Amino acid sequence: MKVAIVGGTGAFGRALARKLRSLDHEVYIGSRDAQRGRERASELGVQGGANEEVVRGADLVVLATKSNATLDTARELVDAIEQNTEPTASSRDAVWVTEIIQGAYASHFAGGKRLAIPLVDRRHPLAI
Repeated sequence: MKVAIVGGTGAFGRALARKLRSLDHEVYIGSRDAQRGRERASELGVQGGANEEVVRGADLVVLATKSNATLDTARELVDAIEQNTEPTASSRDAVWVTEIIQGAYASHFAGGKRLAIPLVDRRHPLAI
């Protein structure tokens, strides 16, 4: 599965890229600055570039941007995301990826320790 992580150069995006790469997914990280996206991707052993480039043809797009930029970023990328793509991921895939994202987030707040997936505590991490 091709996964594009928009805002993938930040701490959360990089952690998610590492995890998805370890699970043999085709991972692309994007940045507003294409060169920065390529440099960070190279460090992680994945592909990278500008946000608009990495979302084209992706099976799943993850917005790993700062919360105040998420809606604007999504609006800016709609055309690139929809360009020549057909949904290939199932809702089951989406649930699985959501578990990974929640696990990465929970692990961060647990001091980086390993957590079993599926998580036992599925409450929103900021509400805990």
